[in-house]
Parts: sequence; C-alpha cells; structure tokens
Amino acid sequence: VTGWTVLPDGAWRAEVPWAKANPFRQLSVNGTLRTRARHPNKGFFTPEKDDLWGEYSQAHGSHWRLFFREGDFDPSWKNPASGEVISYALWTDTHLKIQRVNAAERSLVFRYPSGKALWGTEEKWWGSPLYRIENVYEVMDLAGEWCLDQDAGVVYYRPLPGETPANVKVIAPCLE
Repeated sequence: VTGWTVLPDGAWRAEVPWAKANPFRQLSVNGTLRTRARHPNKGFFTPEKDDLWGEYSQAHGSHWRLFFREGDFDPSWKNPASGEVISYALWTDTHLKIQRVNAAERSLVFRYPSGKALWGTEEKWWGSPLYRIENVYEVMDLAGEWCLDQDAGVVYYRPLPGETPANVKVIAPCLE
C-alpha cells in the first residue's frame, strides 16, 4: 500500500481500489501485523437481548440483529456499515458485517444472518456470548490501528511513534 496522505487528526489515508472487490482483514507494517480498529480496545461487550423468541429459535434460527447495551455503540459514527461485529460463543467466532444501525431500538442489523446464537440459549448454559466491533474509523484511537472502508476503496492507519509514510512498508493481503 503506497500513496499515503496524512490527515489532520494524524491518521494516514491511502487509496486501495482493488479492496472494493477483495477486502482484507490483516495489514502489516514493516513486517509486523497491526491491529484492526476495535471497540472496546480491551475486553468485550455482551448483547442486551436476542432478536428471536423461544429456546429452539435462539439456538437454531437466523440472527439478523444484535441488541447492544447503552454506550456500547455510538449511532453517530459516520460509516458504521464499514464495521463488523465479531461474536465469540463457545469455541467459535462469527464475523458479521453491519448493514445499518437502528438507534431507537439499539440494534445492529447485519448484511447476512448469523448461524450462531448471539444470546439466549448460549447464556442459559455457558454465559452470555461476547462481542466486539471492528473496522470503524471512529474507534481507530490507538497507534498501530487501522481500518478499511471497502465501499470507498480506502485504508486508514494510525501510525506508531516515529513512523512516516517514507519509512514504512505496508502490505495488505489480496488472497484469503
């Protein structure tokens, strides 16, 4: 990745038009993988409730939304649809692209359903599933974090101290 522009807030921006068709979840700078912007920075959130009724549907139904707790998600973020919910339940993780936010009901609506329970049955036996939000510009608050706006074909990076566009080699994978 080349052609970085330094933004007023200190973050960098580069065009990656090929990422519109081939998005990536990893970025290395000078040979070291960097952290994709995440919220919270440490730990996880737990959903407030499920979008389905009944034990069977909670375990086996299609989950199109996640209800978040007050303060876990900021509906004023400019491009939440670039974000992804990473849900951890039992021994699996599920990556769910955000389609839109329903601020009134405090829910994140996904582009496609989760096949895993995001609440309910899982909580009954194992405790509430955990989740975090990744790849939203406004949560890119630590040095070394990055995010990708796939729709725009733009990657953002918040450099570590001493890094400049001239002294880094940034690599983004183009194959899974």
